[in-house]
Amino acid sequence: PASAGIFLNRYANPQQLGADRWISAIGLAALASIPPGETHMIVSAGTATTIDLIRACGTEQQPRYEFLGGWIFPGVALMAASLRQGTRDLQLTIDGPCVMDAVIPNDTRAAISQGIGFAQTAWLSPLVKRFDIQGIWLHGGAAGYWQEALRLVDSDGVLVKKICAQPNLIFAGLMALAQTKTAAA
Repeated sequence: PASAGIFLNRYANPQQLGADRWISAIGLAALASIPPGETHMIVSAGTATTIDLIRACGTEQQPRYEFLGGWIFPGVALMAASLRQGTRDLQLTIDGPCVMDAVIPNDTRAAISQGIGFAQTAWLSPLVKRFDIQGIWLHGGAAGYWQEALRLVDSDGVLVKKICAQPNLIFAGLMALAQTKTAAA
């Protein structure tokens, strides 16, 4: 899609945009039928958590997409490592999806797990409302943890309904680029 000119990069300096973020956006355009006028969000839950917004424009017959930009912050593992390194006598690890429920954590492991979960997901609802996000596409190594954490902050279930786990988003983007280059050759 990018090589065919139907995917526009609105990043101020496109050379600074990470290849993984760009390829994920192309993968979304290749996989999803996003109606014109809708804005979707890609959440990449990896070493860093990145959130990118993609807008569909054009028509259904001639789709076009815009990479609008997004946010980058430490991922789940980096947050846990930061606590281990910067806090005396805190050598716990977060080794799987957090167990989240409505109770206040009463042990250190649960407190860390829920704290990181909140830090990763609490900003999602305001962004979805502010930018009128119609769909959320989630991928990355910490996607399971991320989905579990989101259940705690999403009391009405609106956000969970918008999320589509798409573990192969980067591969779809690479395939789309390969097909575009093959067609151009």
